[in-house]
Amino acid sequence: MGVTLATHIDVDTMRKIFYSCLLLISFVLPAAAQLREGYIRFDVKFDNNEFSDQEKAMLPAMSEMWFRRSEMMMRMPTAMGMETKVLIKESEMYILMDILGNRMAIKSSREEMKSNTKAGKNYKLKSFADEKKMIAGYECKKAIMTIDSGEEMVLWYTDKLAVDGAWYYQMDGITGCPMEFSASSNGLTFNMVAVEVKGEKPEDDLFKVPGDYKVMTQAEVQRMFGGSK
Repeated sequence: MGVTLATHIDVDTMRKIFYSCLLLISFVLPAAAQLREGYIRFDVKFDNNEFSDQEKAMLPAMSEMWFRRSEMMMRMPTAMGMETKVLIKESEMYILMDILGNRMAIKSSREEMKSNTKAGKNYKLKSFADEKKMIAGYECKKAIMTIDSGEEMVLWYTDKLAVDGAWYYQMDGITGCPMEFSASSNGLTFNMVAVEVKGEKPEDDLFKVPGDYKVMTQAEVQRMFGGSK
């Protein structure tokens, strides 16, 4: 049985929100260091005048992340009652989307996600800056990231947090957890900053795909939204 979208939100709007969430996901997943399980909360702000008020309400204003060993769950709720989650277990990744009651679990392998990363923006380390500041209780270092086009991004990160499950990661050269940065793609710009970190043990159920989510491939979701652009 296929997924039916709510009729009062058009397919173009749903496509824009879907790919905006994928963009956000591709930047927020961190790398390696010391704290091996816990919780991080980020504030998220989007800066784009092309989005209507309705579309802006469908974008996440915050992101929560739970992690332990090689597993990770990231949650991004919106004011419109929509919710996107990312679950990583070993070499598999699921994007869980609850869009007005339509619940999808978009499954990808490590190889598929690495291929998508190469096709998109892949930020690489340009230089380290001799600056530090405290973010959410952690001392953070400053780095300048760049892509082939010359576009640069300022990144603040800490090497005291570890999310080993986040192998889908687009910031080569950084061995730490991004705590604050701004990024843009296809006219969409957002800023993320960590505001809370806890070293608490996550619940086991956080790392399971709920039974009421329909498992789909990326290709199936792209067809549902009318293409990949």
